[in-house]
Amino acid sequence: MKIKPTIIKYLIVFISVVTSFTLNAQTDIEFYNQGEILRYQGEYLKAEQAYLSAIEINPNMFDAHIELAIIEYDYKKNYDNAINYLDYCLQNTKDADLLMRVYFEKGIIYSVLNEDKKSLKMFNKGISINGVGEYKALLYAGRGYEIHYFSDELNNALADFEESIKIHPTYEAFKARGELFYSIENYEDAEKDFTKALSLDGDENILFYYR
Repeated sequence: MKIKPTIIKYLIVFISVVTSFTLNAQTDIEFYNQGEILRYQGEYLKAEQAYLSAIEINPNMFDAHIELAIIEYDYKKNYDNAINYLDYCLQNTKDADLLMRVYFEKGIIYSVLNEDKKSLKMFNKGISINGVGEYKALLYAGRGYEIHYFSDELNNALADFEESIKIHPTYEAFKARGELFYSIENYEDAEKDFTKALSLDGDENILFYYR
């Protein structure tokens, strides 16, 4: 039985669309992974281009939006652009892990801008989300350090650090609690926390200095 030319034509179009979609789905991830490698190598502008390429293919690759926000505020000091990237995520996803991550980053940005009320609001919004894991832990650590610790509310800060460590131990929480212990001359516990932080991650030079 012969296949009609029109059927062949539709099959070719269908296969092309499916192939194109598959390649794009792979390509946006490849660009994102390339951005991750470049960012960890300190090649921030090249990483930015890779993340932008990923978003051009898939506008809802929210991880790329968040990484771009970090580059904007941490490297380029362009806080408005950073917030715009994060707000895009807030408007377009309901994923708990992503939302907690976004609120954490916004809390950090407002803290850097010395807008403590906004910073506290962001940390509290993130903490109120029904979720667990690293970013829930970081929200507690961020609130404890950026808000309570620097306001000399040491009991509240300590409670947040301990809740953070209980949820998911991170370098940030152990370092922050170590600083708190150091500030009240509890050097033994401070040394333990700095040593624990060193075993997890983070800037070794800073931690060795503290210890």
